[in-house]
Amino acid sequence: MPSMKKVLCILALPVLTSGYASAADSIEAVALAFEQSANGQLQQWDLLIGDERVVTLDANGRMLSVFDASDSTLYTLDHTAKTYRISDAESVRQAAMKVQQGMRAIESRIASLPASQQSQVRQQLMASFPQRQAIAVDSRFVSNGKQGSFAGVDCQWYETEVDGVVVGQICATAPDQLAGGTAVYSMLESLTEMYTEMEMADLGGISLPIPENPMAPVARLGLIPVKMEQYDAAVSGGADVELMSIQRQKISPAALQLPPGFTRQDGTGDAGR
Repeated sequence: MPSMKKVLCILALPVLTSGYASAADSIEAVALAFEQSANGQLQQWDLLIGDERVVTLDANGRMLSVFDASDSTLYTLDHTAKTYRISDAESVRQAAMKVQQGMRAIESRIASLPASQQSQVRQQLMASFPQRQAIAVDSRFVSNGKQGSFAGVDCQWYETEVDGVVVGQICATAPDQLAGGTAVYSMLESLTEMYTEMEMADLGGISLPIPENPMAPVARLGLIPVKMEQYDAAVSGGADVELMSIQRQKISPAALQLPPGFTRQDGTGDAGR
């Protein structure tokens, strides 16, 4: 018959091991808090970075997307439908091709209509699709030699030029100078590739369901913006963005995973990545 001491040890074992498991399950993460102003509206959002993932959260802490830097895949959530969409440069290219094929088929039908009706039908058709704002052909960032600092991060100022006109300025830093910067830069670079695929496709202004991130174009510099100012958003199509704070914290790995109960939008697969 086991001694009382041994019985107590056996009873305590699950409690002790669960405590150790909880500690082992927590991982180091970085939270970057941003403020964004566009069209007179102020928004707050966070980037939660850990384990090669970047989670975008709204002001209420609700997950909007998950980017997996290990394979450059973006998961975008629809909380109303409880679904998620998977995007990468190749999937955007394939989606653009499908839209092109569909538009050509529709255009051939419109061509069979009386000439007096074609223009109106075409306008009604385009109005039924989400529209994207055209990106200027000539847009670039030019260093003005000035230095800045936001949330304790040193950065270099650049003027933003669109078609040869200065429309704003950014203060950007190297990925290795920002906590979690390597994964954030990977996300911005991947988004830029997706936007490029969409722009290169002849979609007639139709937008594909890719999250808009005004920071993404700066990835062409190999940098991450910590401050963005737009002098004329109507021209640049951008927004004012500022990094407000950086926090290191311990989190559960689940905070970097898709929430349970979400299914892939095309009906295949489920949450859990």
